[in-house]
Amino acid sequence: MNQEAICELKNNEVSDASVMALVPIVSAYMLTYNHAQYIEQAIKGILQQSIDFPFELVIGEDCSTDGTREIVFEYQKKYPNIIRVITSDNNIGMMNNSTRTLQACRGKYIAFCEGDDYWIDPLKLQKQVDFLEANVEYGLCCTDFNIFWQTQQKMDKAQFKTNPSRFPILTNVEDFLEREGYMAPCTWVGRNNLFKNNNLDENCVDGTYAIMLDILATSKVHVIPQVTAVYRYLDESASHTKSITKAFIRYKGLFEIQNKYIEKYNLSLELKNKVKLNFYNKITDLIITSKGSVESEFFIGLLKEDPQNLINVLIFRINFYENKFLEIRNSKKYRLGHFVLQPIKKLFHLVK
Repeated sequence: MNQEAICELKNNEVSDASVMALVPIVSAYMLTYNHAQYIEQAIKGILQQSIDFPFELVIGEDCSTDGTREIVFEYQKKYPNIIRVITSDNNIGMMNNSTRTLQACRGKYIAFCEGDDYWIDPLKLQKQVDFLEANVEYGLCCTDFNIFWQTQQKMDKAQFKTNPSRFPILTNVEDFLEREGYMAPCTWVGRNNLFKNNNLDENCVDGTYAIMLDILATSKVHVIPQVTAVYRYLDESASHTKSITKAFIRYKGLFEIQNKYIEKYNLSLELKNKVKLNFYNKITDLIITSKGSVESEFFIGLLKEDPQNLINVLIFRINFYENKFLEIRNSKKYRLGHFVLQPIKKLFHLVK
């Protein structure tokens, strides 16, 4: 069903019941809370898709207070055969909103797009569904993506291609877990059961990280190299913050997810030790950043709870600086400086 056909259905006022009886091939899943500035761009990116199959947009609206709620209901009125809004009388929190919205998705495939991100390729869904239909061994298909820095109003393009050190393509569960990987959920299209089989705790700090760990442990992931979507980077969001306390809560939450999945999939003790070292290294960085404040004392207390924690941090730091020193010694600048200084040192000893 292409966009023209969808518009024709609306213009002819086909009843919701008759259209909704057609099970969509794709359910576009969108969570939103206080996204009034961005939600229209997100919705329009989905409605512009050029496809040859039926789809729906399921919006989980969690009682926004900035006008987002009114905007999504206006779009539901305008596109009643496509858009469904899942909501309630009270705010229920991100994870509960995610669970109820996922459960409402009826499509064979589910496509992700948060209310502050947006799609830019009208063929996005068609490309990904075509791949998944032809490759049944793959559970998820994602693509490259742009980052839009909202505060700076700056666009960084094709992050997998241009920034692989920060955004490596990780399709192995151990690598993704250890490096706290990010594979741009706003680009995901995956099989319905892979998303609905996750039993996520309502206090989980990053549902998409946990979902991807399950998918990588049980299925295959394919990455299309073209850019199809934009991830909007906000200074304050569920995954980014300038608050040291909120940063700690996120670090701790990710650490808990990592340990849970190491146990769930019986991953190695070596991986568990690496994850622990990385966590306490981040706590050390928070101590340095907080500079003797109340938060700093709290973080120091965490390290003192178990003497082994302090040993782990020391081991990590020694290894880190040892590797940095070797990196410097192997650099061209170091070798050039050594070459230049050697005759000067010999001359100095002769004169002395």
